[in-house]
Amino acid sequence: MSGTGFDYECSSLSPEGRLFQVEYAEKAVENSSTSLGVVCKDGVILGTEKLIFNKMQIDGTDKRLYSINLSTGGVINGITPDGRSLIQRAREEVT
Repeated sequence: MSGTGFDYECSSLSPEGRLFQVEYAEKAVENSSTSLGVVCKDGVILGTEKLIFNKMQIDGTDKRLYSINLSTGGVINGITPDGRSLIQRAREEVT
């Protein structure tokens, strides 16, 4: 699937009419952990499942929950670097 020349942009259709970037994103979400948000009377509770892919992974290196400011948090799923980029953008927006 990769390297066909049609997988660089989400606006490029393959000859079969497929959008490879969308398929890659769907696959990343399928392989990711589950996240849950619960709205309460006093706030919101965010939680996420931490998947351990390697027993040699150091605790705390695969963060999924982030603080954006004192009253806002975020949880990321899917491709971690993309999620961290969105968290950083949210931090810039709230300041």
